[in-house]
Amino acid sequence: NELQLNDPILKAIMPDVFTTPGYKLATCDLIAKYNLKRADFEERMLLLEFHFVACVVYEAQEGHWLEYVTPFYEWREYLRFLQNTETHPIAGPVEPTCSSDFAFIEEMSQILLQAKKAPYPAPDTPPVQKLCLLKLAAKQGNLLYSLPAANEWLDLNLENRALHLYRHPQNKILSLSVGERYVREAEKSIKRVLHGQWVYLDEFMQGVTVPLNEQSVVALKRVGKQWRYTLPTYSAEDLLILEKTILEWLYELGMVQTGVCQGRLCFAVTHFGRFLFED
Repeated sequence: NELQLNDPILKAIMPDVFTTPGYKLATCDLIAKYNLKRADFEERMLLLEFHFVACVVYEAQEGHWLEYVTPFYEWREYLRFLQNTETHPIAGPVEPTCSSDFAFIEEMSQILLQAKKAPYPAPDTPPVQKLCLLKLAAKQGNLLYSLPAANEWLDLNLENRALHLYRHPQNKILSLSVGERYVREAEKSIKRVLHGQWVYLDEFMQGVTVPLNEQSVVALKRVGKQWRYTLPTYSAEDLLILEKTILEWLYELGMVQTGVCQGRLCFAVTHFGRFLFED
């Protein structure tokens, strides 16, 4: 992505290779497509190899050697892993947890408005716990009282109320004791499903590659006499962090919608979530 090549043919060959299923193109097809002489083709391939973009490989088929252009083997295997673990949108009907993207923020706001009028007998629910955690309200016994900061927060629109929560240093996942760094890494996992369609949570988790620990860092490592990109492995605790980050943390912030389809948990990144996480 960072390469600045002047040759328009080289610029065109790169996306040809990286958008082909299996990341492998027959040499003869590339030569014909760009009407290249053999020497011109080989010169360009040397440049692509020098920049670690792609190389020429040979495969035996029915007694003949066929020539292909492909990324280096280790990189191609990792790209194939990403391709094979791509989470496909759900085809069936989904029952959303709520009808609004900002349902949690709206519930917090309604409770706070009630507490502003008079001490409000509020149960110890997650929205109330968040109001107290962020010093927007306080509880005395069973009654909830609004605090001065509530007025400024309620003057914001829904998106900015959500951003206030997202950036607040005291905000955290209520049901899990985990450091902020882990949550910030875990939330990046939704970048693979920014299409905004509903996906199954369990299928999505199979393709997560965020670095929560040393075992989940994708890196080129020597394994025996060979090199390969190590695929991430997650402990049960890591998987719980990922699940809570999506279904609780990002849901409360209006960045994902949650739901159920055929008894399986699913989620979709909202417009607000896509706005924040798109590069």
